[in-house]
Amino acid sequence: MGKRGFLVIIIILAIGSVIGYNTYPLLNKPDCSWQCQSCIVNSSGNAKPILDTEYINNVVNAINNAHDFVHIAMYEFKIYNTTMPIINALIRAKQKGVDVDVIIDASSWNKKLTSENKKTITYLKQHDVNAKQDSKKTTLHSKVVVIDNNTVIVGSTNIGYYALTKNHEANILIKDENIAQQFENYFEFLWNKAS
Repeated sequence: MGKRGFLVIIIILAIGSVIGYNTYPLLNKPDCSWQCQSCIVNSSGNAKPILDTEYINNVVNAINNAHDFVHIAMYEFKIYNTTMPIINALIRAKQKGVDVDVIIDASSWNKKLTSENKKTITYLKQHDVNAKQDSKKTTLHSKVVVIDNNTVIVGSTNIGYYALTKNHEANILIKDENIAQQFENYFEFLWNKAS
């Protein structure tokens, strides 16, 4: 195929994607029952990127500085030596009187992950941390930490061995009450649906 044939194929694909997007908008939107109550356009807070292995220290520091609550919604949360600093920080926060709630994925299609997450829930509950798994009807793919309605850490990192030690991961720590409130509302929505 020459340059001209290749160019024609690219043009056809581009036109097709534009037509498809406009004709079938539902195919381009996630099927989710959650809707933000208001959109945040401007923010007076601050944000900082958290990349790769920086996640552990940043999350532990944020948990250690919590006064009111720490709420975590996580796809994967496994017990390893590498995850224990976060787990221990949650336990210490609970012992200081901070409300600590953790919701982790349960899956009908990934039984191994569900089993590993269940072990973490059992461990956290043994240390008086509120923890539960979400419904098997949906996948809890979120990776979000909300602290004291003023801090959010959100991004790609799960609390597991590879995410914390081997993977390239990208997250952001946001200090903003309005944004934190939106994520807290979302966490409460997930928490109330979970078992």
